[in-house]
Amino acid sequence: MSMIARRFFIIPVALLVALAAGYSVLWVAAAHWTEDGFRNWARIQTERGTVVAHSALAISGFPGPIELTIASPSVVSPKGGWQWSAPRAVLETRPWAWWRYRLEVFGDQTLGLPFSGKLHRYTVHPAEAVVIGEIDSMGQLSKGVLRSTDVSARNEVSAVLASARSVEIHLSRRTPGATTENQTALDLTLQAESIEMGPMFETPLGKQIQDIGLVAAVKGTLPQTFLREAIDAWRQSGGTVDLSHFRIDWGKLTLRGNGTVTVDDQFRPLGALTADIKGYGETLKALERARVLRRRDVNGTRLALDLLSRQDEADNRRMVRIPITAQGGLLYLGPVRLLKLAPIPFPVRPD
Repeated sequence: MSMIARRFFIIPVALLVALAAGYSVLWVAAAHWTEDGFRNWARIQTERGTVVAHSALAISGFPGPIELTIASPSVVSPKGGWQWSAPRAVLETRPWAWWRYRLEVFGDQTLGLPFSGKLHRYTVHPAEAVVIGEIDSMGQLSKGVLRSTDVSARNEVSAVLASARSVEIHLSRRTPGATTENQTALDLTLQAESIEMGPMFETPLGKQIQDIGLVAAVKGTLPQTFLREAIDAWRQSGGTVDLSHFRIDWGKLTLRGNGTVTVDDQFRPLGALTADIKGYGETLKALERARVLRRRDVNGTRLALDLLSRQDEADNRRMVRIPITAQGGLLYLGPVRLLKLAPIPFPVRPD
């Protein structure tokens, strides 16, 4: 082989070796940054009042994505009154996109929520639980997607509360300045399928919800927790949830709508929707059988809805477009008072 030929052979090989060495150095450095970044994030959260703890940390994944295995992760929020823990989690990132993370949690998760001034513990069992998110310069989640499949929740005596075949939530925070009454602070999308409520729940429409979804914009200063006092502060500041799309398929009921909702000073639903409803006749009968509505009220309401309805050519079902209003602890279907609304049981900080 001539000198020139050897040079043409050696130069590409040298470049590849240099690139491989450079990538190895970059990967190792990014892996250390990932581990140190997680430790610093946990320390900062703890200093701010939310205690983040874990056992051993381990790095793996070379030459692919960086994987940080976190043993026994847990979060305790004295301010919010809630707790969470899991046996193991894996935080995944890439050297060229360090601000984007994928977190997968393994094993049964324990969730503690404060209701009626007492901490209640629940066990959440998902076949898969993944969070994909982006972190801003302040170390806060700016965008996130939560996906969970075949998930179920049990209470302290192992009774099944609810299960779902799939749950997917998308969150996107707006700029920090977008926190006034008329500005959107958070965009939210939710999709859940095949929801089944446990034996402790008795509802007129049955225990199975085939599908539920929404696309919403949360306005006002976001509450830092879901405690009753935080929700009340958000409400008093003019906080609302604008639903650009809401849907539910529950038994014979099919509802599609949009509108604005919030809570009143007694934490009852407050708002107005415009909805397309199918299966209203079967739904009214179910409410009658459950003694939620009287027969004469059902007959009058159904007659009024029949007059306003039309046949949907897609499935030949009767459909009515009508306003739904929640006000003063009552739910109205058009001008008809349908039923009473109970306060939403937001958690209360334990004593």
